[in-house]
Amino acid sequence: MKKNYIKEFIQSKLKNKFIKNFLTLFSGSLLSQIILFAFIPVLTRLYSEEIFGLFFIYSSLTAILRVVASLRFEQAIVLPKSDADAINLLVIAFVINTFLNLFFFFLICLFYDIIIDISGEDNIGNWFYYIPMSSFFLGCFEIFSYWNNRLENYKNISFSKICKSTTTGSSQVLLKYMSLQTSGLFIGLIIGQFISSLYFGLLSIKSITINLKYLSIKRSIILLKKYKDIPLYNTLLTSFNTISNQIPILLMAKYFGSESAAFYGLANRVIMTPMGLISQSVGQIFFKTASDIVNQKKQLFTFVKKTYINLLKIAVLPVIIIFVSTYFFDIFFGSTWSKAGYYTRIMLPWLLIAFLNGPISWLIIVLNKQKFISLLDFILLVFRYFAIFLSYKLMFNDTTAIFMYALVGFLFGIFMFFYLISISKSNTKNYN
Repeated sequence: MKKNYIKEFIQSKLKNKFIKNFLTLFSGSLLSQIILFAFIPVLTRLYSEEIFGLFFIYSSLTAILRVVASLRFEQAIVLPKSDADAINLLVIAFVINTFLNLFFFFLICLFYDIIIDISGEDNIGNWFYYIPMSSFFLGCFEIFSYWNNRLENYKNISFSKICKSTTTGSSQVLLKYMSLQTSGLFIGLIIGQFISSLYFGLLSIKSITINLKYLSIKRSIILLKKYKDIPLYNTLLTSFNTISNQIPILLMAKYFGSESAAFYGLANRVIMTPMGLISQSVGQIFFKTASDIVNQKKQLFTFVKKTYINLLKIAVLPVIIIFVSTYFFDIFFGSTWSKAGYYTRIMLPWLLIAFLNGPISWLIIVLNKQKFISLLDFILLVFRYFAIFLSYKLMFNDTTAIFMYALVGFLFGIFMFFYLISISKSNTKNYN
């Protein structure tokens, strides 16, 4: 009887569309993150802290450029009711991603010395030229991800994430043994980005081809006007947020050395491995479900409240595991990486509230609240910058700088929690 009860319970849960989609996406994300995490102890023993610091700088600059070069227009793919509109938005997003990354590549070629002087990141050298390429591949991956999210093809998303982790990690390891002492991390990353975006495109080609008949220049112009707030405001919003999240690596490298940047980068990756995969999986499904709720003029608050409660329940075990594991970083990653464990403990409260808010923050796009949040994220960016800059100027150490940065993020997260609850009650969509 007990076995039958368990079987019936599981079957009843799988009938819930949200849970079924979440499990499909989560299982793929979990496997991809396990693969990625399995490579980290190998890579930390193959490459030095200094090289990792430069690698994290490259990744941070790529993340920032990707937001600007795509104008975040791929997010609009999920929003319209019809696939006919969605395919037009997909093509618009691809055109934007292609031309803006080419534009930034030519800018780097023309003004390389000036850009190096302004950014102060001359230590990554000629890898600056490859940042637009990485940005383009990541942009393509995101476009296909939102398209498949719209169609609820979560298996495609899962397989592509697994492909990305596997090809990136294996390439980085193999290239080290091919005598690429300093380049393996960078080239391996680019290989993984290219292969995974190509694979994702092949998985999506059939569903895209079927809808190409709906392409229309006239309709595309109408949709550009309708969703203009996404490139106008959400690009700013996401840019500020991305820079805020990446600024510790850039500033820690500048003020406290590339090794400090490496410790922060590893700490951030360790936390985001178990928690990020849950947040991303829930977030993609939450975005689609919340868009449907608003389109159907139903109530959002109950769905938001339930999602917050479930996220809090899910977070308990990963937080405990992460906290305990921080005392064994020297065993997991090598004796020189123990300080990254201390960084992780400092950052954990901030990243917990960020984990809870992450999926729910899609309400900002669904309810078109980008204008207000763009201002808030700019203020957050300023406070985060001064948290690290003043720590350096006042001659505090690197751990104090990380603590101040995390404290700012934690307080902002508390504010966002109450704000997201508030706007979920209004349930007003402002796309005209």
